[in-house]
Amino acid sequence: MHRQLYAKGAGHVSEVAKTLNQLFHDPSVSSVLTPQAFCIAIAFFTRHCMISAVRNLIVRMNELSVKAEPEIFDLMLMGAASQRDLHNFTFLLKEMIRQGMVPTADTWSALTLAVDSEAAKLVIIRKMQQRKLITKLPTIRFVVSQLITMEVLSHIRSGRILVSFLNSMDLKYGEHWLSVGAGNKIIDTLCAHGMLSEAIEMLYLMKDRGQNPNQGSLIILLSQYARLRDEEGVLSVLRLFQFEFSLRPSQDAYDVMFITAWRHRSFNCCKTIWKYACVKSAVSHRMQRLVFTTLVRNTPEKPKTKTLKWYKTAGKVIIGIGLQADGRREALSGKNLWDQLGTWSETGNTRSESLITASGLLALELEASITFRPKLDFLELFEEALTMDRIWTKENTLMEKHVKWMVSNAVRIDFRPRR
Repeated sequence: MHRQLYAKGAGHVSEVAKTLNQLFHDPSVSSVLTPQAFCIAIAFFTRHCMISAVRNLIVRMNELSVKAEPEIFDLMLMGAASQRDLHNFTFLLKEMIRQGMVPTADTWSALTLAVDSEAAKLVIIRKMQQRKLITKLPTIRFVVSQLITMEVLSHIRSGRILVSFLNSMDLKYGEHWLSVGAGNKIIDTLCAHGMLSEAIEMLYLMKDRGQNPNQGSLIILLSQYARLRDEEGVLSVLRLFQFEFSLRPSQDAYDVMFITAWRHRSFNCCKTIWKYACVKSAVSHRMQRLVFTTLVRNTPEKPKTKTLKWYKTAGKVIIGIGLQADGRREALSGKNLWDQLGTWSETGNTRSESLITASGLLALELEASITFRPKLDFLELFEEALTMDRIWTKENTLMEKHVKWMVSNAVRIDFRPRR
């Protein structure tokens, strides 16, 4: 959509930023520029880390004698702090004080984010406690988010059980300190130290406290099992989230699973993940790029290594070219798809035709969400794909079989029309 709206080289964020800058410096509208309008623009620039643009708006507010609210400064300070930009943080803080505003709890919270040192964070938080600034729930949870990794590491060193750790946190910060973000940081730290059973236990403890795990929780655990090359672990995590927490994979989760299967040269898992991501409109740009590259990457000679053959065949098996008598697919070219994508020469129109055909084929795959839905649940097919990939690996299918055999014998995924 953005490619259709903007000129070549232009992006949505840059165009919006350009328009906002022009608008807020247009003399003809200066009389209607309210503090709320500046707040919305500053929120946009802060969200996209455009701190220099934020400073320009502060100057513009001074020129127009528009009085900023403390909330606006806290928003800008948080943006500078998230970039560890102490120069602009200091500028904004001085400007806030110059205008006679007293730093709020959010101002102090931003300061904890601006520094890297854990010792410095602790000093700031002690000052906040002395000034009785850590009383509201959002402030408590923000402070906890800054310290939670350090607290978890201390727990790991002490050897205490997870429930004991949570109880000790209750004593320090009150019983409502836990948020989904803090829970995910705990899970991530436990996974990083190989404590997967404790990480799974944390999911249930979060749910018990009214903080249901989210897609971030799922991606942390999927990534950990992927690093361990534990395919059964990936499957168990998917089951757990689907049946215990009513969560199915998002685009990011599909991307993690696909890249893992890709690195393991798992044809059937890649195909299953790709097809289900297509019907869920959850295919990442990285997935598209990999599949497209292997659709058009062909060599006249037989590949001599597994890597070369994988990059010549993966996209064809994943999409399953030539399997269906699909008029839409054949309409892409006057030739058979295998003729278009099976071989090519470095010169002439053949390569160009292959690129056009592959682009059209990919577009049809990505449009599947409009027309089709799968007959079986993803988990059922994914388990079958895992089993098939183990057999293919054992039998060295990648090197022993022709790509057409792999396309014909890969996991079958049936779809039905949407109604």
